[in-house]
Amino acid sequence: MVGPSMVCGVHARRTVPDPLFQRAMSRHGIVHHRELEDAGVTKSVRARLIMDGTLQRLTRGLYSVQPPTARTWALAGAFIAGPKAAIGGWHALEAHGMATFSPLGIQPVSPTHITIWTPADEHRSPTASAPDVRWLFRRDKFNRLDRATEVRRLIDRHDAVLDVCEELQTSEVIALITRIHQERLADPARLAALLSERSRHTHRRLLADMSADAALGVHSALEHNYTIDVERRHELPTPQRQVVVGTCAADVWYEEYKLAIELDGWGYHRNRVRHDRRIDNLRAALGIETRRFGWHDVTDDPCGTARVIATILRARGWTGSLRSCRSCPSDLESFSGG
Repeated sequence: MVGPSMVCGVHARRTVPDPLFQRAMSRHGIVHHRELEDAGVTKSVRARLIMDGTLQRLTRGLYSVQPPTARTWALAGAFIAGPKAAIGGWHALEAHGMATFSPLGIQPVSPTHITIWTPADEHRSPTASAPDVRWLFRRDKFNRLDRATEVRRLIDRHDAVLDVCEELQTSEVIALITRIHQERLADPARLAALLSERSRHTHRRLLADMSADAALGVHSALEHNYTIDVERRHELPTPQRQVVVGTCAADVWYEEYKLAIELDGWGYHRNRVRHDRRIDNLRAALGIETRRFGWHDVTDDPCGTARVIATILRARGWTGSLRSCRSCPSDLESFSGG
């Protein structure tokens, strides 16, 4: 309530007025000192509310009516930077519900550093700090703010993905992007389009390839590695992907040669062996051969895996040649000749 009320003859403790409290909660607890003043909360009352924990000071002029969360701190940074600023980086991904990197063991380099994008023509101090966080103000040169959501003060999820990938190692980019595509949290075509608008990106080629592969049905990091390191590098025939073969979808399907390839990643469990054997037997009854490869086969020995697949394809009518890559053993040349 705004004014004091009498309870048993004693003035009740002042609180943040309910309309202002509700408005603050819609902004993850944030309230500006001018809003408090306009609501009748004087400076002395504000000091008492801070002392009893009703208000928590975030930075100069900004307070929270609840214990600050990561989103509270991020939004505070956008408020500091002005009405056109927006939250970026890891915090934008989390706010968009795309925090799929945690189970993958991918973490931001500095969790307490929050990226805030500001208009390219605005000049301000590159950083600001509070006791628990550090805001990094970066000038937007790739039109992120044109696509940002005004109410939530977030850059577009696709821009956030591209920005976060700049901080990651190649293996982490593959893991993150495949998980995002698996859960359909981003549009591969949209990612590719925004990537093409940027003059530079650390993982430009990788992201472009993965966006194109996602459109073709590549659904996992292992499938991506197979496509690049086994199939394309050794010029195997181009297969179909995620096509129903027999009773279930095959990861890779060479229809002309009736060869199905299943790629069993780290999540493969022994209790699936009986189920998979049944699938393989049903396919065999239809004249379809099924071969299974794991992470080691594809990632650690792609050349050997390519040789095995080429041998099977040859036996089933393929007349092409296996291309030798720089990592292939020298005897692959004689093998490629047929």
